[in-house]
Amino acid sequence: MEFPLSYPGFEGQNLVVRSVGMLGWRPSLLKGGVPLPRRKGAYVVSTNSGRELKIRLERTFVDPLPKITIGETRVHLAPPLGMHELLWICFPLILAIVGGAVGGAIGGLAALGSGHVFRSEYGIAEKYALSALIALCALAGYVVVAWSVHLLVHGATEPLPFSSLLYDA
Repeated sequence: MEFPLSYPGFEGQNLVVRSVGMLGWRPSLLKGGVPLPRRKGAYVVSTNSGRELKIRLERTFVDPLPKITIGETRVHLAPPLGMHELLWICFPLILAIVGGAVGGAIGGLAALGSGHVFRSEYGIAEKYALSALIALCALAGYVVVAWSVHLLVHGATEPLPFSSLLYDA
C-alpha cells in the first residue's frame, strides 16, 4: 500500500510512503515513483527551499503503516488504530499460547494479514469480517499442521490427543 506524504516544504515533490509488505519488508520512501536511498536508518530529502531534512520510517508490529518522523516532528498519514482494532488484529496470536512456535508463527502471519485489512479501504463491517476469516483460516491451518506433525511423529496407529472429543468409543 502506498500513502502520499504531504508536509510543508515538500509540496510538488510527489513523496510517497510504501508500507510494510506482508512478509515484513521495510517501509520505503519514494520520490516520483523511484525509491530513495536509505542512509543510517533515515532518508535525506531536500525541501523546496534547499534545506535537507531526515525522514525516518519506523516499523510497528501489526500496523503496516510506519511511524514517520520528519526532522523532529511526528507525522501521521492516517489516524492510529484504536485499541479495539489492535485487540481484534492480535486475536490470532492466542495460537502462540496454545500451539507454541508453530501456533505463534501462524498466528503472527494472521495478525499481519489482519493489520493490512484494517489499513485497507474496506468498510468497517468488511474489515472485521475479513479479519475474522483470516483468524479462522489460521486456526484451520494450525490444526492441519499439528495433525500432520502428530501423524509424522506417532504414525496413524496412535489416536490424536483430542480424538476423544470427536468420537465416543
